[in-house]
Amino acid sequence: MKKIVIFFFLLSYLSFSCQSEQNDNKILVPFRDGKLWGYALSAQNIVIQPQFEETFFFQDGLAKVKKNGKYGFIDIKGNSIIAIDLDWAWEFENDIALVKKNNLWGYINKKGIFIIPNQYYKLEKFTDGLAIAQKTIEGKYGVIDKDNKVIVPFTYDEIYPFKNGIAKVGIEQKYGYIDTKGQIVVPLIQNAAINYTENLAKIRKNGEYGYIDTTGKMVIQPQFTDAEEFESVGLARVKKEGKWGIIDTKGNFIIQPKYEFIYPLKGKIGRIIHRKKYGFIDITNRKEIIAPEYESAEDFSADLALVKKDKNIYFINTQNQIAFHLTFDHAEPFYEGVAVVRKGSQYGFVEEHGKLITELKYKLVRHFENGFGKVQIQNGEWGFIDKKGNEYFRN
Repeated sequence: MKKIVIFFFLLSYLSFSCQSEQNDNKILVPFRDGKLWGYALSAQNIVIQPQFEETFFFQDGLAKVKKNGKYGFIDIKGNSIIAIDLDWAWEFENDIALVKKNNLWGYINKKGIFIIPNQYYKLEKFTDGLAIAQKTIEGKYGVIDKDNKVIVPFTYDEIYPFKNGIAKVGIEQKYGYIDTKGQIVVPLIQNAAINYTENLAKIRKNGEYGYIDTTGKMVIQPQFTDAEEFESVGLARVKKEGKWGIIDTKGNFIIQPKYEFIYPLKGKIGRIIHRKKYGFIDITNRKEIIAPEYESAEDFSADLALVKKDKNIYFINTQNQIAFHLTFDHAEPFYEGVAVVRKGSQYGFVEEHGKLITELKYKLVRHFENGFGKVQIQNGEWGFIDKKGNEYFRN
């Protein structure tokens, strides 16, 4: 008898352990039933009954929900943690959330307590520990820190987000830059077109473009007929003698100007046009890796790029080899290993080998984020699907 009891005890323990292990690997997904939203582990396993007008994914144990036109936050058991009485709320970041209540903005903690009172007509998200704020509809802009301490006085007509430790500010159509302590690093003498990236800004002189530093000194002499701002990789696209190339922050060409156009740099592989054909360059190794031969092309994503040639649509890899052909009318780049495709007016998704995840049946779709894609069915309602094509909604 004792052995039987021990056996059933072990069996129950193992069953519970396996169940717990499985649940640990699952997340609650916004689930729609008709017009109401709740949360589920699958279409057959609803955990929080649909009762909300809108739901959002859980982050750090809390999820934003909408009910009766107001927003709040619940826990994974469906308990209301922050009262659903907010005009709007952003998700929590670093344990605080930007929210609007009684038409004014402030920040709350995970207990729903305002750590920055809702006293601002406008308030931005924090970047580098600083947030742009405006107290009244006609008031000036300033900058506060996470203790609601004023770092930059409310004296500016405009303040742009901080990038690389500086922010553009404006007073009466004159613009300059301040640092994170509110000190002016570029005098307010420029026009709105002056934008510093990588501590350099393009400027036009005598019909040609060059670049100045934050002191106003010309560090790359005007010589380009057109130019773009420096991008995060420390490179800028410029046009000289009718062709586009790429320079570094010292003005040296890393890609010689010989292309009709170079698209914005989003990674180590850039997209170019030459003689009305599309190809690709390797920015790191400073060379052309795929000759311009395609009628159209999209940027590389997940080491695959969507191209069109001789009316055929397919994906290629970085060695210019065909990964797989498409029999669709339209396709988009990969996100999280999944790409949007369309045939006629019906949308669906394919995985990295070209296999359909779902049949083409959706009215509209949005690309995958955090493991899930959002789809619109023919009656106009939205819902989520996972990478196996499982639907998290009922109609």
